[in-house]
Amino acid sequence: MGLTDTPYWLSWFLYYFLVSTAISIFGAGILKINIFIYTPYWMLFLFLWLYGLALFSLALLITCFIERPRTAGIIATLAHFLTYFFGAPITQPAVSAGYKLWFSFFPNISMNLLTNTIVTLENRSVGATWSTFSDDVDYYTVWIGF
Repeated sequence: MGLTDTPYWLSWFLYYFLVSTAISIFGAGILKINIFIYTPYWMLFLFLWLYGLALFSLALLITCFIERPRTAGIIATLAHFLTYFFGAPITQPAVSAGYKLWFSFFPNISMNLLTNTIVTLENRSVGATWSTFSDDVDYYTVWIGF
C-alpha cells in the first residue's frame, strides 16, 4: 500500500476506537434503561469502551506473532472463546484474589468478573459508584476490574 507501519496501525486503531466508542455509547444506554439502575451511565460507557479497546489490543498482540492472516484470525477467535469460558470458574467465591487479579489481564475474564461485581452491587441497591469502587465482592472490586 505504500504506507509505513505507523500510519497503517494508527488507522486501524482510530477506526476501532470510533467503532468501540459508538457501540459503547449505544450499549451503555441500553444497559442503563432497565438493568443497571444505580450505576452511572458514564461508568457503564467506560466499562464497555475499555473492554472494546482491550479486545482490539489482544487481537493486535496475537497478530503480531503470526504472519498469515487466516491463522491469526483463527487463533485470535479461539483465544477469545477460551478466555470467555475460563472466566466462569474464576468468578467462583472460593477463588483467591491473586488468581482473580492475574486472570484479569484477559479482557473476557476481567469483563466477566467486573460484571458479576457490578450486578452484586446493583442487588445491594448501591451500584458501582465512586463510593463503592473499592467494595470487596468475592475478593474482587470495581477498581481492579477497570
